[in-house]
Amino acid sequence: MDKLLAIKTFIQVVDAGTFTRGADVMNLPKSTVTRMVQALEKEVGAKLLHRTTRQLSVTEEGAVYYEGAVRLLEQLGQLDQSVAGAGAAPRGRIRVEAAGAVVYNLLIPALPDFLERYPLVQVELGVGNRSIDLIAENVDCVVRIGSLINEGLIARPLGRLSMVTCASKAYLARHGLPAAPADLEDDHTLVQIVAPRTGRAFTDHVSRNGVTVTLKSGHRLAVNDSTAALMAAVAGVGIVTTYAFLARPYIEAGNLHVIFPDWGSESVEAHVAYPVNRHLPSKVRVFIDWVIKLFEQQNS
Repeated sequence: MDKLLAIKTFIQVVDAGTFTRGADVMNLPKSTVTRMVQALEKEVGAKLLHRTTRQLSVTEEGAVYYEGAVRLLEQLGQLDQSVAGAGAAPRGRIRVEAAGAVVYNLLIPALPDFLERYPLVQVELGVGNRSIDLIAENVDCVVRIGSLINEGLIARPLGRLSMVTCASKAYLARHGLPAAPADLEDDHTLVQIVAPRTGRAFTDHVSRNGVTVTLKSGHRLAVNDSTAALMAAVAGVGIVTTYAFLARPYIEAGNLHVIFPDWGSESVEAHVAYPVNRHLPSKVRVFIDWVIKLFEQQNS
C-alpha cells in the first residue's frame, strides 16, 4: 500500500462526503478508492469511517486521524517549499475565515486579483466573526472586526473602519430628517444590530466638540448581520449605523442619505491574525500581505 496516497484518498473522501464524489475528484474508480481507505484502516488498526448505503460519516478515531493527516500534508508542502527555495511560487490550499461584511464587500470583489497573481493557491473562505480555535479547525488565518481576545494569535492591524449613520430617502420622507441625535427619540426607528453569538444589542455613538452622544430610539427589526441591517435600511425599515465601506456604494448611488454629517462617528479596529505557534507558509504569507494592501487601499 502507498500509505501517503491512501492518506490523501482518505482526506479526499471525507472532504467530498462520499466515496463516489471522492473517486470522481481523484479520477479513480470507486472500488480503488474504497480499497485504499480499507487498507489504511487495517494499517492504523482503527475504523475511520462509518458507511451506510445513503451516507458516510467520520468515526471519533477518524476525526482525529483526519485532522492529523491534513496537518501532515501541510507540513510536507511546507517542507517542499523550503527545499525548493524562496523563489518557488506559492501553492496549495489555504483556509480563511472573515466577517460577512468583509467577505461580501471587500474580499470577494477583489479576490480575482489575488487568484490571478497566485494561480497555484486555492482559497477556502468561511463566513463568520466567531471566536474559534484556528489550529483545531485547521484555519490558516482570520480577518476580524473588533477587538481580538484570543491570546494564541499573532495579529497584524488592518487599520480602523469608520462608521456612518444613514437612512433611505423613502424613510426620511415618512419620518423627516433628524437634525440632531436627540431627534431620534421623537418619531424614528433604528435597525438594531445584535451580536451573532450572544444576541447582545450594539449601541452606537457620535461625537462633536468633545461631546459624545449615544444614538437612542426604538426598533422594529433586529438582525445579527451587518449586510442584512444595511439592506433593511435601503428598504426603508429604519436608520442604521454601519461600516462606511459597506454603505458607500448605496450613498453614492443615492439609495441612502447620511445623517448627522457634522458629527464624528465611531471607528472599529480590524486585524488579520494567525496562530502564534504555526509556521507561516508562503501561500498564507502572500494572502495576509494582500489583505493588508487591500485594507490600506480601502482606508486611503
